[in-house]
This record gives sequence, structure tokens and C-alpha cells, in this order.
Amino acid sequence: MRLYAPPSRHLETRGLAWKPSPDHYTKRMYHIGFHLGAIAYGVHIVVFLLCLHALFKQRRRRPCSTRALLAYVSFMFICGTLSNVFNECISEFAFISAPHATYYLSHQNQFQPRWYLPVYVLGVVPSWMQDGLLLYRFLLIFGFKWYLLPLPLLLFLASIISSSIILAQLANPTFEIWRNTIDLALCYWSSTTALTVLLTASSSRARLPPPR
Repeated sequence: MRLYAPPSRHLETRGLAWKPSPDHYTKRMYHIGFHLGAIAYGVHIVVFLLCLHALFKQRRRRPCSTRALLAYVSFMFICGTLSNVFNECISEFAFISAPHATYYLSHQNQFQPRWYLPVYVLGVVPSWMQDGLLLYRFLLIFGFKWYLLPLPLLLFLASIISSSIILAQLANPTFEIWRNTIDLALCYWSSTTALTVLLTASSSRARLPPPR
């Protein structure tokens, strides 16, 4: 008597449905990215609490600036919190509710999910404010020497323009300007990253003591 029989062709065919799809690697990378974003949000909470502590200590000496900075850090924290909430909604839909909807994880398609627009706004608007604050700090450190402004200002405007076009595309999927010719997302992230590195490195260099 045979105790084991090989699976039939019907079972082998059914087993093909359980094999990973070609975009399995992409989904895995998105899944890892969502978890890394949660770690970054934890860092955001710590930085926010440290800022609150520092502002609380100076509230009597500088009441006006303390209120302004408190509003700034609170706005940034609220945007980060809401962005994390919407990212969790995207993760839940993409990996649980509709795991086979591959297009849901793509930012460049004609079937934009309703969560991407608020996530993008909550990420880009604080980014503009961060870059603007870095630009102001850069001018403050160098004594408002305006001849140093053109290159950082050009990068700042490039990031605003490219991100605004992406925002228009997300709000209106039929908005086709440069969709297939220019990677606007790459333009935005490269310009804002270059601006941050340039201003931070320049400001750090200015604070170094003069060589002996």
C-alpha cells in the first residue's frame, strides 16, 4: 500500500497562485520603508520634547521668540504625526486590505489613492519651512551677506517649484506636464537634500575657531 502519493497536476497548478508576484521585491522595500518611517517618527517625538524643554526654560527671557518657535515646532510635530497616521493607512490597505493592488504603492500612476495627497502635503510643507529656517540661519550666521544667497536660493526655489508640480499631479491625475519626461520627485529630493547639506556644512564651517 502506498503511503504517499505525489501531488496532482491540479494541486501543482493551484500552488502557483501562492508564488510571489514579480513586484514582490518592491512591496518588501515599501514595507521596510514604512517601519523605518515609524522609527524616524520616534526620533521626531524625542526632538520635539527636547525643543519643548529648551523653550520652556527661556520663556521668561524671550517671550515673543519663544511663542513663535513653540508654534513652529508644534506645527512640525502635528504634520509629522498626521503624516505617520496616513502612512499607516496606506500600509494597511496595500498589505492587508488589497495586497494585490500593486499600483497602490506607486506614486506615478493614474490611480492615485486618496491617502497620497495629504501625505505629500504633510511632508512637503514642513520641508519648505525647514529649508526656509535653514536659509535664515545661514544668513544670520554670515551676517546677512546677500552675495552668498543666489545658490541656496536657487536650490530652494527649485525644490518649491518641482514639489508644487508634483502636488498638482497628485491632486489632478490628468495633469500631464513633464510626467513622462522629467522625474520631478528626483528633482525635488535632490534639490532639497543639496540645499540642506550646503547650508549645514557652510554654517558648521563658519562656527569653527580660526586656525592658529
